[in-house]
Amino acid sequence: MSAGELGTTNASYLAADRTWIVPELRLSVLPGGTHAISETEIARVHRAIAAAICADPRPLRPPEFEFLSDTAELPYSRVAADLQLHRSALTKWMSSGRDMPLTRSLWVKRLFLLRLFGPGLPQVRMSAADLLNDADLLRRLYSEILRMRLTFAVSEMDGPPGPSPRPAPIELGDTRLAESPPICFGRHTRPQRSLKKRAPVSRTYGARRSRR
Repeated sequence: MSAGELGTTNASYLAADRTWIVPELRLSVLPGGTHAISETEIARVHRAIAAAICADPRPLRPPEFEFLSDTAELPYSRVAADLQLHRSALTKWMSSGRDMPLTRSLWVKRLFLLRLFGPGLPQVRMSAADLLNDADLLRRLYSEILRMRLTFAVSEMDGPPGPSPRPAPIELGDTRLAESPPICFGRHTRPQRSLKKRAPVSRTYGARRSRR
């Protein structure tokens, strides 16, 4: 930790509609004794959270997808093309508030994980069993990412991640839209990127770089 920084241990951090425990959050000390979180530290924490989301075997939720897209700087159009879908099908799913089907979720998580950490994993050896099972592959890649110290481990705070239970998955391209309350991020009810405004030290931290 450099001069002018203050470490906060086991800090709660709100991202992707889930509250995370960050083992050490580095705060910059500003003139006057106030504290702030730097863009560099936000990027470091968001990479760690993104890796944890990708290693989670549960289906992907819209807030998690949006967070991964921003963190990996991978636009929706690129993901939709890789899924052989029109971008509108992806945005309709985002609006539905429903889980992405598990098989497709695991494929998308692998896409984001390799986008973020692939250059640092040039010679990771995988067994045939790992390659045949996407969930096992993601767990193995996550283990290697932590072992090689490409990021650090974060944990999810106990309790439900959102204000309501997960709705049933919906197929991408389905025109049905679920009625769900807006996702809340602290005092905000706008999408995740509204968290760009820095919060005081006593509050839960969370921020995003602006979209493409």
